[in-house]
Amino acid sequence: MKAALRKLVESEFVFGIVVALAVFGFLYLRNGAGYFTGESGGAYWDNMTYCNTHPTGQMNIYGKLISCERIRAYRRYCSKKPDGSINVNGAQIWCDQFLRNDDDYSP
Repeated sequence: MKAALRKLVESEFVFGIVVALAVFGFLYLRNGAGYFTGESGGAYWDNMTYCNTHPTGQMNIYGKLISCERIRAYRRYCSKKPDGSINVNGAQIWCDQFLRNDDDYSP
């Protein structure tokens, strides 16, 4: 009985470790190392939660720290010109993608 209980506890522990590693791996792949070091503001650029709580903060977009105010300016521009694009650190981002309004068809 003790051996069976011990195996159950050990297997749940191992399962917990595997789940935790999967979550950390997902966050690392999505946000990069800056997510864990605090350089990205702890959020990805399409998630405005961080900028809403830290208006003077910065977030990492394509390897460059961009101020939350600049991100808000991008969002204002894109809301007025949904078929337009913005240039962030040499990368062209379509407004529908930036605002997460992209669908199967994008002109």
